This record gives sequence, C-alpha cells and structure tokens, in this order.
Amino acid sequence: MTYSHSLVLGAVQGLTEFLPVSSSGHLILVPRLFGWPDQGLAFDAAVHLGTLGALLAYFRGELRAFATGELSRRLATLVLVATVPAAVVGLLLALGGPARDIEVGIPPGTPLEWERELFRPATTPRR
Repeated sequence: MTYSHSLVLGAVQGLTEFLPVSSSGHLILVPRLFGWPDQGLAFDAAVHLGTLGALLAYFRGELRAFATGELSRRLATLVLVATVPAAVVGLLLALGGPARDIEVGIPPGTPLEWERELFRPATTPRR
C-alpha cells in the first residue's frame, strides 16, 4: 500500500465516520473502485483507532466531567442507558445468536442488498 492510498483511505474514514453510512464499508469499497489491493484488517483497525483517538481528544473535557461526576447525573444516566442496546447486539453477535444473521432484514432491491450481492465471497451461496 502506498502513502497516497493511506492518505485517501484515512480521509474517507474521517469523512464517513459520522455519517449514517458504514465507514468500514467505504474502506472496502474505495480500494475496489480504484483497483487497489486490499489494505488488510490491521490498517482498518489502525484507522479506527485513529478515529477513537480523535474522539477522545475532542471530547476530553466532557469525558473528564463524566469521570469526576461534574456532568449532570441525568445526562450520565442517559449515556449509560444508550449503550445497552449496542452491548446486547454485540453480545449476541459474539455468542452466535440471532443477530449473527442480521442481513436477513435487508430489503430486496435496496442499495444495501446490491452491495451485499456485489461483495459476497465466492463460497457463499446466493439467495
């Protein structure tokens, strides 16, 4: 992977992370569109860690207030409650529960379904 590829993929990650689209999907889609080799999971993880670092730096004041109890109790409770659904889905995915086959809910004929079909591994049977 060249430095220019890394720069483009880092910019894509930064621009798409906070949009209601998959930034990870774009890290797969962009190299395919440009005919670049796959950058590998290590690069993807590093880019996501960079995003986490940027978020921690940006919200350091709020995180400090949260940790020291200076943040309003109501807001702290809401933040903790809002993490429960993500934790439950993550646990179900880790345990191989019903959330593992989450793509079943993708409506046919939508861009999500087209992307799934376009990038499906050759060993996975088509529906």
